[in-house]
Amino acid sequence: MSLAARIYDRVVSLPQQAASEVLQFADFLAARYGKPEAAGSAQRQDAAAFYMRFQADLSSYRFDRDEANAR
Repeated sequence: MSLAARIYDRVVSLPQQAASEVLQFADFLAARYGKPEAAGSAQRQDAAAFYMRFQADLSSYRFDRDEANAR
């Protein structure tokens, strides 16, 4: 039996609150050992939504150093 299957067998019989704590602990360990994809996709979605409002199309804007320094 694989380790993941053994963990599942233990967690599936736990009450909902305890299983939720196991999941939170697993997320903590994933973040600690460099697995950001398991650390919380909700955080990534929140960050993406935050930065979405700052996106602007500047492809037609011509940057002028002298004009910028004059400001």
